[in-house]
Amino acid sequence: MNGIGKIFLSVLLLSFSYAAVSSCRKNEGPGSRESYFLADKALGVMENGKYSFLYDSTNSQWAVNEKRKTFRYQNDMQTKYVSMVFSEKPDDPGKIISVYISFLHNGSVSSRTITMTVISINGGTCKLWDEGSNTGISIPLF
Repeated sequence: MNGIGKIFLSVLLLSFSYAAVSSCRKNEGPGSRESYFLADKALGVMENGKYSFLYDSTNSQWAVNEKRKTFRYQNDMQTKYVSMVFSEKPDDPGKIISVYISFLHNGSVSSRTITMTVISINGGTCKLWDEGSNTGISIPLF
């Protein structure tokens, strides 16, 4: 085989190898972020696979008002927080509830209302998930 033929064959084999490796990548289908969130033991609010607020007992605090069905995480400096108002107490797996959630981060406040499903109550922790926005909330059970 001449030099051009060897180069052509090498390029062809490289292309096939790339195609085979690319097709083997982990597929992130519906529910994969939910599964990751469900397995994670951390407390906080996760959006699109990343924590927008991650509770850390060394520099954060949380507060709950059971009567008003509100929950809040904030850092010790109070420069970042996430506040949630639940339409119902999140106390039963499968329950679908409305959550008004507001964030303060970098001096800017944003808020929205999302419909979430209680996906787990385990070991004193309640986990809620919204598939449409890939948002998860993990809070101590109240």
